[in-house]
Amino acid sequence: MDFIERITSEIDGECTVKQTSPFTYFAKIKQLKIHFVQIKDYNSAVFQNEIKNLKKKNEHFITVFEDYYKRSPKKTIKRLKYHIGESNRIHGRKTTITKITKPEAMEFLEKNHGNIPLKTKFNFGLLDSNKKLVAVACLGRLSE
Repeated sequence: MDFIERITSEIDGECTVKQTSPFTYFAKIKQLKIHFVQIKDYNSAVFQNEIKNLKKKNEHFITVFEDYYKRSPKKTIKRLKYHIGESNRIHGRKTTITKITKPEAMEFLEKNHGNIPLKTKFNFGLLDSNKKLVAVACLGRLSE
C-alpha cells in the first residue's frame, strides 16, 4: 500500500500495521498512531463503529483518508511529521507580522494546509528574516 510504504520511508522507526476492517488500517510508528481509511469498500456504519472502538483503545490517533492523501501526499506526510516533532521551528523574535491580500493567504493555505477559509475580512502573514511567508492568520468579521 502506497501510504504505508511512504510513511515508513519518510519517518524513521519501527512500524506496525494492522488491518482493522476491510477498508481500514491502523499503523503505529514512533509515538504516532495513524488510522488510514481506504475509499474502496468504504462503509459508513462500519467506519463509525470502528472510530468508537479505536477511541476506547487509544488516547489519540490521526485519521487519514485515502482520497485526501492522494490529493496532497506531501502535505499529509508533513503534517504527520509535525505530530512527532519533526518540523521547522522559527523563533518569534526573528519574524514580523504584515497585512497580506486574500489571494496571498489562499495561495499559502492551498500549498501548506488542508483547511481553506471561505470568508475572511482580515489576512495577516508572518514573515521570517528572509521576508518569506511562513504562517498566515485569516480572520472573519465580528458577528453581532
